[in-house]
Amino acid sequence: MKLLTNTDKAKLLHELFPEEVPLLLDNIKGFCADFITFQELYRKNWSGLMHFDLWLSFAEETAGLIRKRRPQMLKSSRVFSEQLCVTYAVKCTSIYSKQVRPMANARKSKSLKVPLCITKLPANEQF
Repeated sequence: MKLLTNTDKAKLLHELFPEEVPLLLDNIKGFCADFITFQELYRKNWSGLMHFDLWLSFAEETAGLIRKRRPQMLKSSRVFSEQLCVTYAVKCTSIYSKQVRPMANARKSKSLKVPLCITKLPANEQF
């Protein structure tokens, strides 16, 4: 895992759990919408190393990518991984799995396979 890039990890995730990709994209898009809508609440409780506005821009960018490229992301692990990783959108997935998911736990995931797969990786091996 240490030799894999973030793009490789996302591609592998898509290939291992293809049936989970629609729900994963829905969860990420939902997180982005929630993060944008309730940004003042998140901002108030923010303790991230990077500035909140940077993460907000990642959320906006990620939501736009999913909205624009969802059909292609569902069909192709290459498109999925390149779209989510090349433009820092992977940071959205990273922050979702490490920091915001506990804050937004009231919105339960319908499936735990992918989030558990991501969060069970050692911190230095997550996206």
